[in-house]
Amino acid sequence: MANIKTLKQFFLISILASLAVGSAPAQSSDAVQAGFANPPHMARPWVYWVWTADTTPAALTRDLVEMKAKGIAGCILYDVQTGRGVNWWERTVVRNGNDYRTAPTDDFHGAHYAPIPGEPLQSWSPRWRQLVCFASGEAGRLGIDFVVANGLANTSGPISERYGEQKLDWSETSFKGSQTFNGT
Repeated sequence: MANIKTLKQFFLISILASLAVGSAPAQSSDAVQAGFANPPHMARPWVYWVWTADTTPAALTRDLVEMKAKGIAGCILYDVQTGRGVNWWERTVVRNGNDYRTAPTDDFHGAHYAPIPGEPLQSWSPRWRQLVCFASGEAGRLGIDFVVANGLANTSGPISERYGEQKLDWSETSFKGSQTFNGT
């Protein structure tokens, strides 16, 4: 249990901190609008980046340039196990103690599989690692954060329709002057 002196020090520091925050100048409407139009790097979105087949350095550069043009701050290279003959709807991941394994399932009966055009790119192969090094360098050159996902996917079981395959929608409403906005 904290003693009274420690509590007094804590409250004094809290009051001084709140006074310092409260004394910060309010942002103008133009500054807030500019912040929405051009958000700081830490507020920009990230994307999953999936290589479904063998690719080229030129194609990777083109992807990253387009990400930069769209305001993407970072990408996570996500392994979808292409080229390994894994059909995710035929198997499910189950927990076995502290480990995970796959087991046959018919949870996705009737799922359609369209073959991916092009040659498969085996994850962690020398070619794949070479492309990852190239993509990492290009991402750094363009100021895009780059992460390689390394771990199990789908370890939490099937995702319900309520949460799966969602999309992001947005709209824009402009108005001038000091008005009250009432909308979604």
